[in-house]
Amino acid sequence: MSKMQTLPAKPLFSAHFAAPSDIDLCFLSGGLVELGVDIAGNGNPLGEYIVARALWDSHWLEEASVIYESSIDFFAPLSNKAHLSIPFYDIQRVRRIDEGVHPLPGYPLLSIETSWKCHYLAFKSNDVRQKFLDIINKAIMADSEDMNTRDEWKARMWQSVQSAADSSGEITKWAPIISFKKHKQRIILNSRRIPFDCDDFTFQKNEKHLYQLNLCSFVENLLEKALSFSLENLMNNPKDFVRFLDETSRLRTFPLNSIDKSGTSGFCIFVNLYHCLLQHALLLATGGPPTKKNVMHFMRTHCYEIGGDVFSLAELESCVIRGNLPKPYYPKPPFVTAPKKSRGYLAYALEYVDARLCFVLNNGNKVNSPLVTILKPSTLNTQMTSLSKCFLNNHIKIELSKKTVTLPKVCDVYRNDFDERECINFCLQFLHEDKRLLLLELMQSVFTVRYEHSSDQFHTNLKLQNECSHD
Repeated sequence: MSKMQTLPAKPLFSAHFAAPSDIDLCFLSGGLVELGVDIAGNGNPLGEYIVARALWDSHWLEEASVIYESSIDFFAPLSNKAHLSIPFYDIQRVRRIDEGVHPLPGYPLLSIETSWKCHYLAFKSNDVRQKFLDIINKAIMADSEDMNTRDEWKARMWQSVQSAADSSGEITKWAPIISFKKHKQRIILNSRRIPFDCDDFTFQKNEKHLYQLNLCSFVENLLEKALSFSLENLMNNPKDFVRFLDETSRLRTFPLNSIDKSGTSGFCIFVNLYHCLLQHALLLATGGPPTKKNVMHFMRTHCYEIGGDVFSLAELESCVIRGNLPKPYYPKPPFVTAPKKSRGYLAYALEYVDARLCFVLNNGNKVNSPLVTILKPSTLNTQMTSLSKCFLNNHIKIELSKKTVTLPKVCDVYRNDFDERECINFCLQFLHEDKRLLLLELMQSVFTVRYEHSSDQFHTNLKLQNECSHD
């Protein structure tokens, strides 16, 4: 180790660099002929450019960008057909990326912002970028004159968000996930902006407790914004949802390693993120909300990229939030577990465990209320108790005449969460006095325990719950 510390830094640093090769010198040079692109028969172009387009933060593809009267099309090398076309009505704005920290230093960047995705382009020089910008702005202005009404613009904007939800634009960045023995591509819902174009989490890290609270506050605000949306109000102001997408993109730089997994703050962060992702996925479900038949695919494929890793709804619940709780007892939809190949996510498992989680985590099934509470570390214990009372008093049914008690299905699937105590004894503490006395009377003799049936349907969206109400 001492020898390694005395090695000169300059040779080690320069060893990773070399003189530019011929390929490097040709990067973003030339024209369509050099790329082998043939656009004959595709219409009259207004401008032709060689650009590097970001597939994701570390992968850029050199291709031809051709501006037409109503769209901008992108052609891969040696092709004659566009593999990506962005209609002008979907473009919100085109903005320069200021010089600073970005993946291609020395190459001027532009961002073409659509409702769902920001497309990042790199150019050979500032002059080339400016010519591209002048032509595309002029073309967009001419095309916007054909837009009949503001309502039509809003409808098209929201349609583009929904239609793009099944292909995040970074489809090859993450490996597929297994569902029903089939490989399913992950759907990354927070990929509108690339990490270098997102605001950093610049809270003061020297105050660890304050830093945790700031992280919690960000996620709480994110969930609150998500729960303010419904299918009805999204059409009225889709720009609010686009701003929400930008905020979710910040999760890609979220400091995962700074989360206190053993405390209430980490628990609140991940439970709130789970509900935020579920709401996000329900709102963008192009085929409608999931059903029992497809909920496994839904929970395993809809994901957020968080802190450089990717988490599905199933992975957040099974491996992170419930990672240190006992395995569920024979789960069936709507209860979905992560596939076996996702065991690596147990490294993120929360050390803070609480059996009351069963009555707090909402999977969106219609047997449950669509209401969700934003958890806060300062009041977590009170919130968990209140939510448990609300849930159990609404779901437990007692029939003395039939000597039967019906428990919520979560008490069956997660029966092992309650240590050595029986589930009924655990639930007793949360029941109202009259219902608790009724159950105690039933328990004096032989009785039957049944479990309620889950619904085949799911809510179209979740809603914010400020106060708990129960029978």
